[in-house]
Amino acid sequence: MNTTQTLDKLMTKHPTTIGYEDPIQKASELMLEHRFRHLPVTDQLGEVIGIISDRDIQRAMETRRHGIEVEMVIAPHRKVKDFMSWPPHAVSDDTELVEVVKFMIQEKVSAVLVNSKVTEKVRGIITTEDILKAFVKNLETIPSPPVAILNKQ
Repeated sequence: MNTTQTLDKLMTKHPTTIGYEDPIQKASELMLEHRFRHLPVTDQLGEVIGIISDRDIQRAMETRRHGIEVEMVIAPHRKVKDFMSWPPHAVSDDTELVEVVKFMIQEKVSAVLVNSKVTEKVRGIITTEDILKAFVKNLETIPSPPVAILNKQ
């Protein structure tokens, strides 16, 4: 199996990005619009310097009270840079998929950038959801998975 092809098939290529000075509200809107949970964050030169997740956006929520009603809103004055993770976790595009998964577990992250081994530029992003979709697809090709494998811890 060609590892690069595997990562190429699983990752989102040329991911949508957001600037670090952009309002956190814009990040939220992009995620909702495109149904993403992670966005690479770029600096003024377009270089990826971080990543922001839907969980980061939840941290940007503020409580507003209107009498007895309570409303959760995204703080309009907050910027992506206030909540992003940096530096972003990344793997090379020639990394074995099992090593990517181990890395994500070890670092306790649900997304990593995939960098070109040649140019060292971001080629894509791979998430736990991408990996789980591939896992399910593989399980569906097995007539009846052995119970011992499914129950193994």
